[in-house]
Amino acid sequence: MECTGSYRRTDAVDAEAAARAALSGIARALPKRDDGQVEAGRVLRLAQDSALKARAQAFNQFVNAPSALR
Repeated sequence: MECTGSYRRTDAVDAEAAARAALSGIARALPKRDDGQVEAGRVLRLAQDSALKARAQAFNQFVNAPSALR
C-alpha cells in the first residue's frame, strides 16, 4: 500500500492502532505458542550458536596460550 499526501503510515501509527484495537476488544489475536516445532527449532539453534561460541573461545585460548603450555 503506497501512501501519498500528508498521511503516511509509520510504526507509531500502527502501534497506536493496534493498542486501540486491543483495548477496545476488537483485536482477538492469540500469542504464538511456545511448545511447537518452531520453538524446538529456536532452542536447537540457540544450542548450536552457544556451542560454536564455546568452540571459538577454546580455540582462541589455545592459540594465545604460551608455547610451553601447547
